[in-house]
Amino acid sequence: MGVAYWLSDVWAVRALAQTDLFTTPSTYGGGSTQSSAFTGGIEAKLLGNAEYFLYAVVDLGGAFEANMPGQGFFGKTTASSWTTYGDAGLGLNLSWVFLEAKVAYMPQALAGGVSGGYGQSAFWYVPLTAGFNF
Repeated sequence: MGVAYWLSDVWAVRALAQTDLFTTPSTYGGGSTQSSAFTGGIEAKLLGNAEYFLYAVVDLGGAFEANMPGQGFFGKTTASSWTTYGDAGLGLNLSWVFLEAKVAYMPQALAGGVSGGYGQSAFWYVPLTAGFNF
């Protein structure tokens, strides 16, 4: 969920809260990792008009991560930590609907299976987002 405020026809600032769930293959313990990122960023309209446009986005912030033995959002946490978070990508606004594809980076992500996790592994991933504009 997020809020964007357009400063001009080209530039906007935004604040976001998102959550992601990653399932670990059974060869690595078969658990799941939940990441909840809280970010602020900028958008720059690249081309288009007020309702249909392509834009670039950059977000920076922090993320809380937790490892769980099960395959869902709820369960006993085996390790947790905070990490910085950053992403950059492209978005497409289609009137009431938007689509974003970004590359995200967490430099101190949880190390798989580490009890107490102290952010020991870098983690890259590609979040794909679809949503509605209100």
